Amino acid sequence: MPLSYYRSHDSCEVALWSIEEDIEFFRSALLREQFPISKGEDINHPEQAIQWFASRFLLLQSHPAAIDFYINRKPHLYNGPKISFSHSGKTVGVLLSKHDSGLDIQYFDEKLKRIKPKFTTNKETGLIRTGSKIASLSLIWSVKEAIFKLYGTGVPFLSINIVSYDPIRKIAIAKLERGKSMITHSVQAHFIGDMSLAYVLE
Repeated sequence: MPLSYYRSHDSCEVALWSIEEDIEFFRSALLREQFPISKGEDINHPEQAIQWFASRFLLLQSHPAAIDFYINRKPHLYNGPKISFSHSGKTVGVLLSKHDSGLDIQYFDEKLKRIKPKFTTNKETGLIRTGSKIASLSLIWSVKEAIFKLYGTGVPFLSINIVSYDPIRKIAIAKLERGKSMITHSVQAHFIGDMSLAYVLE
């Protein structure tokens, strides 16, 4: 079984699955567990459809009692932990947390260079130095996407300011203004091969 990553913290756990199976493998597994699949069946794009089925399959592996609930466009588990899904290419991820949180995975993508002014600044790229420019941009994107998912909506990426990154502890510190308050978030952020991974630690 291609469980490619698992990490447990005091308040959350994260799992990633590398898709090697076809969509019928995941569909059949979900149906056996009587998991509602109508949302997945409505997805016309083949890659997005298999990502949906694979991520819900992974959810059931992590939390067998899961029921697919959506509140304010964010997935929740009825009477259970908060969850966040992410997918990129052939990898899907799920985060289960005691608190509201957010997860993002992102394969290195050259398009991040083109849209850089829309989500980051030269100051941030100077803070996060990695083996390549695309890796740095990918990590910045994942950190901000994870925080965006925490709030669900209404958080422009440029309003999220990464103020430090510790590559040893793999922790990024980001700040953003919400209302009249400045909020600080600690984000686990690192790489798995040619993919960035970030999730909010609350």
